[in-house]
Amino acid sequence: MLPSSGCATLMNRHNLASDRQAFLSMVGYCPQSDPALCQLTGRQMTELLARLRGMAPVAAAEEAQLSLDALGLTRLADRQCGSYSGGTLRRLSLCLAMVGEPPLLLLDEPSAGVDIVARRNMWNVIRRARDAGQAVLISSHRFENILLHNCPCIFTHPDNF
Repeated sequence: MLPSSGCATLMNRHNLASDRQAFLSMVGYCPQSDPALCQLTGRQMTELLARLRGMAPVAAAEEAQLSLDALGLTRLADRQCGSYSGGTLRRLSLCLAMVGEPPLLLLDEPSAGVDIVARRNMWNVIRRARDAGQAVLISSHRFENILLHNCPCIFTHPDNF
């Protein structure tokens, strides 16, 4: 689906309307619902996303391992995603969004349902991505996520705060 008006361009060269594949390959998306295919392992899912971003098989495997390590998923990487807990699926969703270091990350409630230790690690990973130059857009109803991590804010219902 293309925008009904206006345009979206990334890095002054990838236009959503005219270069959709290149545009979308530059975006990492972590939806609020978990996108994992239950029959695949976490490693298979991560390598699949790396390949879809255009990486060669060996590079995809290496990148997948780095992403799994960063989010503390290495121990579970070879288990089917269908056996993961809700919090582990959230970490995998973030892992999938971040694989290949896309210049734009769109994160919808990335740490919802994640235990405090894993949540702290997730936010550290997000902060490192931001500090490395990736643009990060976060949707969250948890105000502390925004305040604690020094994120710019957009309020849609300021009367609620």
